[in-house]
Amino acid sequence: MAQYPLLNSPVEVAGAFDYDHDQPNRPDWVIPRRLPDWTRAQYADNGINQTARTPSGVRLRFRTGASEIKLNVLVSRVLISGLVENKRPAAFDLFVNGKESQSVLAQHGNTLRLELSLPNVAILKETIEPGADDLIVFNNLGDEMKDIEIWFPSSAVVEVGPIETDKEILAPNKDNNKKWIHYGSSISQCGEAERPLDIWPVRAAKLLGLNLTSYGFGGQCHLDGFVARSIANTPADFISLKLGINVVNADTMRERTFIPAVHNFLWFVFKRAPGRTTNRSFNSDKSPYVAPRNYQKTKRQKLTFHEWSRSVRQRRCGKHARSFAPQLCRVPRHG
Repeated sequence: MAQYPLLNSPVEVAGAFDYDHDQPNRPDWVIPRRLPDWTRAQYADNGINQTARTPSGVRLRFRTGASEIKLNVLVSRVLISGLVENKRPAAFDLFVNGKESQSVLAQHGNTLRLELSLPNVAILKETIEPGADDLIVFNNLGDEMKDIEIWFPSSAVVEVGPIETDKEILAPNKDNNKKWIHYGSSISQCGEAERPLDIWPVRAAKLLGLNLTSYGFGGQCHLDGFVARSIANTPADFISLKLGINVVNADTMRERTFIPAVHNFLWFVFKRAPGRTTNRSFNSDKSPYVAPRNYQKTKRQKLTFHEWSRSVRQRRCGKHARSFAPQLCRVPRHG
């Protein structure tokens, strides 16, 4: 079996911008990140860093005639004290020539337990319970040349080691699909998804034939400037923003600051590429993304989802952007 490290090989890592090296004794093992390296200095805390290390929408792309592909991984499933106490499955989905082929679960791995400061979702403490590596095996693939995609889970940090194949790996064909960028919260990261194809932006991208880049960050969708600049630097034909729930839950803004923040976010995106089209969806009772418990004020919160949505809709947020209440799109689940 030939071995290919993830970096400095023909393999394309789509949906990732940078890598972490957590194990100096294994330099070929890397963690894909969904934000570029230059953003690190601008994080207020480690919360956005951890969600950037969770590879929702990240996939490997290459061509090969191999009948068997082995992927060495170390997954770290995320638990959040008081919020997420059960480990979610960490599955890897294989597509061959654009068609769904196999799904393989990681059986081992670390457990990453986070203690958060609520409501602002800052990480107070991180604890690692170490586990073993997994060997993800896809076999009986035939010996003809084929296009390979391996999609990563959204429920765990994934450290990737060498890829093993019984035939040579070649660089992938260019993805000529329209490029779609999506920015949102945990609703978009989909950490509860049992497999990558159950991540709704991934499912939508597959159904519509789009090349997805996911900026879905659980608890961390706060219109950060470094995210806007990263989106502006990323080629795209379509951009969608799902805003509101993290701002309301963490009470990080008031109407006075939220409206200019939306304007500034869109300005950064369009200044770089003025021909783009953006859809903005705000959590409300007219949206398929619902959180009914957040429609009522708490003692801490100053505005509800209804009030956020109404205040933004009353203002024009850029001539290239349009706010909308999307119709509920039925996306078929696997099986």
